[in-house]
Amino acid sequence: MRLFVTIVALFFGCCAFGQTHGGKPQESAAECKGVVHGTLFGQDGKPWGGINLILDPPGDLSYMLPHTKSNDRGEFRFEEVCNRTWGVFVQDVQAGCPDCGRYMNKFLYGSIPPDLKITDTNLDVRVDVHAPPKPGTLIMHLVNGTTKTAIPRGELEIRVNRKRRVELSCGESADFTCDGGTFTVPPDIAVKVHIRAKGFHEWKDANGHGKILRIPSGGVQTIVAELNPIQD
Repeated sequence: MRLFVTIVALFFGCCAFGQTHGGKPQESAAECKGVVHGTLFGQDGKPWGGINLILDPPGDLSYMLPHTKSNDRGEFRFEEVCNRTWGVFVQDVQAGCPDCGRYMNKFLYGSIPPDLKITDTNLDVRVDVHAPPKPGTLIMHLVNGTTKTAIPRGELEIRVNRKRRVELSCGESADFTCDGGTFTVPPDIAVKVHIRAKGFHEWKDANGHGKILRIPSGGVQTIVAELNPIQD
């Protein structure tokens, strides 16, 4: 998967209260005494319980991101947080965003929430989180325009502008299938979609400039992209 905003998939972090612990952090235990806590609010402005959240820092890490879940009052709490800069993000299927960390938020919404910092003199940080709108969902079926059979491998580009775009592979050894694969897209704004596969012309509906789609928040749109084989 290639993600640009610059988007790079980051699924790493430090140990935290209320989550399954991953690998050990590189920081010493003495540097992982911070607490980050607050309340998660939904789009209706009310506390939102039962939703997964993560701590996602700028840059790359080599261990699992801290994650926890809000309680029935919308309250969440991370413990044993290491000294560094962090952001709190909703990452939950119910919220329509199962893989939405820092860089995916940048692609989906054009911005990210303010960061917080854990230091030796600032070990307890309270921050309230307001969940962003649910993204849209694009379901794609990639089809050979001549035989009407499924194309097993392809490339999908979803672009808001030059800096906000994702390029995704589907098919063998990729995270998505080309026949019914689902892709998260920015809600309520126009995006350009390009679909390509080796040995085929680009999706004709894109007309070389990208097919314009606009999927509402929480909405789902299915496309059947027929690609014509390149003749020798």
